[in-house]
Amino acid sequence: MIVAVAGFASGWMLLWGLAAAIPILLHYLYRRRQTLVRWGAMKLLLQVIEREAKRVRFEQLLLLIVRTLVLIALAVALARPFWTADDGSVAVDPTLPPTNWILAVDVSYSMGYRVGNETRLQAAQRRAVEVIQAAGSGDAIALIALGQPAQAIVATPSYDHAAVIAEVERLATNDAGADVSGGLQVIEDIVQHIQRDPRQSHRVRVLLLSDFGVDHWQPAIDGPLAKRLRKLGEKAPIEYESLADRETKNIAVIAVQPTSRRVLAGQAIEVDVRVANYSDTNAEGLPVQLAIDDHAVASQPIDVAAQGEQTVRFSFTPSTLGLSAIAASIPNDALQVDNRHLQVIEVREDYDVLFVEQQTGDARILQLGLRPDLNTARNIAGTRQAGRAAAVSVLELATCELADWQVIVLCDLAQLRSADFSRLDRFVRQGGSLICLWGPRTTAATWNAQPQMLELLGFRLLEPSADGDWHIDPLEYRSPLVAPFVGFPDAGLLTTPIFRYWKIDPLASNKSGAVSAANPAWQVDLATTTGDPLIVRHRVGAGMVTSLLSAPQTGSSEAHAWNAMAAWPSFVPLIQRLVQTAMEPS
Repeated sequence: MIVAVAGFASGWMLLWGLAAAIPILLHYLYRRRQTLVRWGAMKLLLQVIEREAKRVRFEQLLLLIVRTLVLIALAVALARPFWTADDGSVAVDPTLPPTNWILAVDVSYSMGYRVGNETRLQAAQRRAVEVIQAAGSGDAIALIALGQPAQAIVATPSYDHAAVIAEVERLATNDAGADVSGGLQVIEDIVQHIQRDPRQSHRVRVLLLSDFGVDHWQPAIDGPLAKRLRKLGEKAPIEYESLADRETKNIAVIAVQPTSRRVLAGQAIEVDVRVANYSDTNAEGLPVQLAIDDHAVASQPIDVAAQGEQTVRFSFTPSTLGLSAIAASIPNDALQVDNRHLQVIEVREDYDVLFVEQQTGDARILQLGLRPDLNTARNIAGTRQAGRAAAVSVLELATCELADWQVIVLCDLAQLRSADFSRLDRFVRQGGSLICLWGPRTTAATWNAQPQMLELLGFRLLEPSADGDWHIDPLEYRSPLVAPFVGFPDAGLLTTPIFRYWKIDPLASNKSGAVSAANPAWQVDLATTTGDPLIVRHRVGAGMVTSLLSAPQTGSSEAHAWNAMAAWPSFVPLIQRLVQTAMEPS
């Protein structure tokens, strides 16, 4: 059988091979130096010496070679070489003591990359089985799965090779990377256990089978784990076998973003799918598919530049009520684990909205704006139907079961009872949506005196603005609340007359300098051109609190309106988006 050197157990000992230069140096430094003297009596002797010169030089050279090879052989022996056979199996030296093998197999997501009919993990499993089958009967085998987290599948080296092979064949990839740091710790623990056990051979060999993906192996290559890996190599020789092919091509779906995660049946929804190309070649005509509950609804081809990203937009109308899973996928890619991305949406017949009004009729225009095609007679009693948009007075709020509603709208109330604050706080934290409309009836001191309400709002009311003609800033339409207005100037959002609005001050826990849409705890959806917010959202628990700081004029008794929203074409879509965005789960 032809064999080839696969490595050295103590490669650093090869440095002793440099000692082979010593005989050579001595040979040349201490060669006999001769001085030529002309003497007739020595002429005959000189002729004899010349005849023997070739034989003497050959003997000296042979002696030099022998001395050099002795030192080189000693250095190689100290380095403890090992061999692999020409068929890939490990050659066992019967003169060596039994070996404790530690097989560490990478099971991170990238090991699911398929080359032909075999994944990288399957190739690693096949190689691990070859090593176990070629090991000596006295060799013990430990097995580690380098996943997230790293796990010792066989922590104590086992002599039952068949059982270890069965564990190898049960390995499966996970959906995360490899915990290299944790894996090194597991290997160190096993090595220390072996070296402390007087009954076991202290000869250890570690074999790492991985694709050595940069995203999780970089710290061990030239990062903070590199030194730790070298120290481990001094305790036990480590062999590395890469399962990665030279030209890896991988396309991944990295995001699926619907315009809303709670939609009404029959209402169109748009979904943005972001695709990344992690290879060094362009991907052209790549098919991207969209499915709802495993039923394909659309497919589009896209081009993605090498190491680039591309976004494709789908539009569809869901009809099945309840929770549905939107799945974007790329068929036939080599790495299946990142070819599919899911997002869950909820499809409802309608949202049940409860309006709380100060005076009878305050909520009517809001109800019409929310459902312009429904008869919104003021009635909270009777049979519960989908899509209710009912109104109650402040006093009736105490008798309502808030859990029956998804959205509660406070229509420019003067005040609430303390018990109502507690109930609203519980309603929001359990996943409900609260919308507060602040207008001429609002008294800052009354609301600021309620700690629970301040925590719900995320801000403190300051004072109303001066009368004026305030213009609207859509903040580049970043918010999903106003995003549908992009490209529709006739909708009238930016021309909506705003005469007055409430100025606010974010609480200390929400302050991050100036009020902005970038504030992670406080979303600004709409503002004035002077920088003051008009619509803000604040997440509390599982629910959302939204504030419109210039309440639409709802009653007929007000002497002076704060805006002309209700008379503007943007009113109906704005109110509908206000409710729909408030219902967003994130």
